[in-house]
Amino acid sequence: MIFSPYLRVTPKKGYTLLIMTLVSMIVFGVFAIRPSLVTVATLKKQVADLESVNESMKLKVQNLATAQTIYLENKPHLYLVDASMPDENVVPQFIQDISTKVALAGSSLEAIKVTKGGKNEDLLEYQISMSVACTYPQLTGILTFLEKSLLTSNVTSVSVRPHQKGAYSIQAEINVSLYQYEGN
Repeated sequence: MIFSPYLRVTPKKGYTLLIMTLVSMIVFGVFAIRPSLVTVATLKKQVADLESVNESMKLKVQNLATAQTIYLENKPHLYLVDASMPDENVVPQFIQDISTKVALAGSSLEAIKVTKGGKNEDLLEYQISMSVACTYPQLTGILTFLEKSLLTSNVTSVSVRPHQKGAYSIQAEINVSLYQYEGN
């Protein structure tokens, strides 16, 4: 063996064993300890990532609990949303409601015209033009009725001119956009 003379002499034996021990530790460190250290570092990074995911999940659960509380508080009033955005044809109901209101106000609904407007996402729009012969207080009552209607509508214009015949003092042209939900 090559190392046998170095192992017989005592001072050389000590140095040789020391050098061989250091070389074996370096080789052992490179091939055995390094992968373990890499694994430890990788696992620490994964733990840190998973802790941040856990924190975000805790925040989401907290937000869901808050949303559920808000939902439960407002649940008695949610029927208003369904009433304002029905998915059946709303035009006949709207015409019936406005005709009844005009008649109860003592006014005259002289003409009504309905045209189908465009579709924006799930909302279908109807343009309703009506001509009403009435007095100013009656017009105010009709506009208040349109404003407070549960159906989703928007009064787009009102034009007023003197009425030519009868006991009414004004002729009002009212244009309304009426919206209907068309869900899938």
